[in-house]
Amino acid sequence: MTLDRAVLAARASAIFSQLANKGHPTGKTLAEGTDLSPPDAGDLMFAISITFAALMDLTATAGEFIEIAADRLFDAASRPAAEIVAKNFVESRAKLQAIYNNTTLASAVLPSLDNLSIAVDLRVRIEDGKVARGTPVAVLHFDTDVTGHQLWLQLNKTEVQFVIDRLKITLEEMTLAENLLDGAKEK
Repeated sequence: MTLDRAVLAARASAIFSQLANKGHPTGKTLAEGTDLSPPDAGDLMFAISITFAALMDLTATAGEFIEIAADRLFDAASRPAAEIVAKNFVESRAKLQAIYNNTTLASAVLPSLDNLSIAVDLRVRIEDGKVARGTPVAVLHFDTDVTGHQLWLQLNKTEVQFVIDRLKITLEEMTLAENLLDGAKEK
């Protein structure tokens, strides 16, 4: 596995941000634009996730983490990559901790989105042995962080656009709310 140090640092930073936001980064995302094989990307994703979890709960420096984790979480050949990932995390720890704390606060009361799967189906109506009409349908599966709390639904194209438009408005309102909070914190 070969990966440019700058690319590794950038990818690790992006993955740390996704993890802090309770996101679901994947090895496939990590491998895009690199010569990493899917298994290598998966291994690197696992290593970055373990580093995130370990360093989020520790006050260790990157060097201290590397010394503790050497030969336990990675082998000697992986040490340069582990050093880059650990250094990148430690440099961003305060920001990532703030993101994580806000995400945890936001999900404290009700079930929170854990995963979203979307498939596009094609529904057809057959009349007299021929396709009379058809339409695409988005089938959505929302899974939450609470066992057994999930939602399945289907949307037609107009409904998908409606949801997109509403989510854009919601995102703008949330950004405004964050800006108001940031302004209140400064006073």
